Amino acid sequence: MPCCSCSGSGSETKKKKGSLSTVFVVTFVRHGETKTNVEQIIQGRGPGELTTRGIHMSEILGKSLKDEVFTRAYNSDLKRTQDTLTHIMKHLRRMPATIIPNPILRERDFGDLEGQPDAKIFEIAVHNPTPASIHNLSIPGGESYEETMDRCAQFFHELCEMADRTETATENILVVTHGVWLMCFMDWLVECDEFQLINVDGFKYDSFPGNTAVTKIIIENAPPGKRKIEFLKLHDTSHLIS
Repeated sequence: MPCCSCSGSGSETKKKKGSLSTVFVVTFVRHGETKTNVEQIIQGRGPGELTTRGIHMSEILGKSLKDEVFTRAYNSDLKRTQDTLTHIMKHLRRMPATIIPNPILRERDFGDLEGQPDAKIFEIAVHNPTPASIHNLSIPGGESYEETMDRCAQFFHELCEMADRTETATENILVVTHGVWLMCFMDWLVECDEFQLINVDGFKYDSFPGNTAVTKIIIENAPPGKRKIEFLKLHDTSHLIS
């Protein structure tokens, strides 16, 4: 059963009285628009080249984050996330002390479908209507949805371990990753009995994050029971229209 509570409204939930007092903060970002996004081609583990608009989106996001003091930044080892992070960091007043490319943050491996039109996934869905979501489809030669969720879980548990250590309990972390990775992460988190989710928009979490969408959370430090995860933003793209 989902372990979320206190559903919010809108893409950004304002911090309320009684919010978690912990200070371990993580900001997840989907990469900027790529040429294959525009062409509606399945990227998967391909590098991905940001469009001019994708660069602009990343820099707008960087400007909106300029006053954040990130202690470290992670990105997948795929080019589109590395380039997105580079353009974000141009506008930060202070660079993260540590920048870590991590393959665990890679997009789902779409196997035989990589480089083919997005429509190929819908063709498979027509013959396999069982999954609740099109993202749950079995991909020929690729990674299963569950395998991708396992990677998300591994990374998040590493973050929780950091939150519990005295020397890293006050980190402010930036993570640049991918759309389906973020979908898998949210599906895993909502279904996981280890956590109590606060201020989750029940409709928003199941939507696909747009390019440079921001999900910002606070992870409770060393909880006595279920760990509280407070959502401050979820798949938020308001920086693009402000």
